[in-house]
Amino acid sequence: MTVVADESVLERTGRSWTEWFELLDAAGSRGMSHQEIVALVARRYALDPWWQQAVTVAYERATGLRAMHQRADGFAVGVTRTMAASAERVFQAITDEFVREAWLPGQPLLTSGMRRKANGGNWRVVRASWRDGTRVIISVVPRGTGRAQVQVEHEQLRTSHDVERYRAFWKARLDLLQELCER
Repeated sequence: MTVVADESVLERTGRSWTEWFELLDAAGSRGMSHQEIVALVARRYALDPWWQQAVTVAYERATGLRAMHQRADGFAVGVTRTMAASAERVFQAITDEFVREAWLPGQPLLTSGMRRKANGGNWRVVRASWRDGTRVIISVVPRGTGRAQVQVEHEQLRTSHDVERYRAFWKARLDLLQELCER
């Protein structure tokens, strides 16, 4: 399964997914590492780095070399929610231990950094270690007056089964966070 539609890949790269997969098979890519396939695509075809990765990952998924949500360091899942609350209010609910206990009970975030970034707007990021050694990144981005988008990315999961388990977990947690922030 590819994430990018065949029409889009054809328009942006000049080849369809079928053509890319045939080219990579002919080059012996089934026996290569991810880095080797990216290097091959970079060396032979005039694609920007994003498309080099997109073509490589799609090929790996199509040939069974990589599962959905799999990365080099394990599996990852992302959950996003837009809330009718300011980014400041949402960020406080994430970073204040007492408030966080209301929507994320018994789950301390062992933070490795909280920072603000300016990237076409004011957004905030919390990076934290989870109890099991996996990594959680929570981003809060303003989306107009009194609205914020929250994205939770849970990385370094051990199995594909963890993806759906944590997807359900974070959806439920974001339901509570949204309820709390929109009061």
